[in-house]
Amino acid sequence: MTDFIEKAKKGDGESFAQAVMQVKDKAYRVAYSYLNDQESSMDAVCDAVEKAFLHLETLRDNRYFSSWFIRIVINECKAQLQKRQRALTLSQQLSDEPEHETPAREEVMDVQALLNQLAPLDRLLISLKFFDGYTLDEIAELTQLPVGTVKTKIYGNLKRLKRSLEAEGV
Repeated sequence: MTDFIEKAKKGDGESFAQAVMQVKDKAYRVAYSYLNDQESSMDAVCDAVEKAFLHLETLRDNRYFSSWFIRIVINECKAQLQKRQRALTLSQQLSDEPEHETPAREEVMDVQALLNQLAPLDRLLISLKFFDGYTLDEIAELTQLPVGTVKTKIYGNLKRLKRSLEAEGV
């Protein structure tokens, strides 16, 4: 991949495309674990491709293209979540009606439904660890969090998910 990046830095768009193709699936999984929506995830990855192409010269070490690109994807996901939150806040301010709470689920929840209840960052950490096979050190590098924080968040959330499953009688 470093050869592709080296050529891409010299202006070879096809080499950049080849490098992106090698990380696109992983990037999409990360985006989906953050946004939990196919279209938004695709948008985040596409926006990340554009930003990566425009700022490729800022990549210091070509060996870390994958981590660098995933970090851009994460930042794009965060930006989309902020836009959603601003729109939701504005919508709530304009509405005179109080928010309606959704009823508690009485049926058994599957793993994805439980993960969807977590905050986007927590969902991402668990997804990177257990579905994508990243180590704690790699996750810490990608998310720019201390390794101890990553470990605490992952295993604390797993305990909460386990308690939720036990409460449901699963």
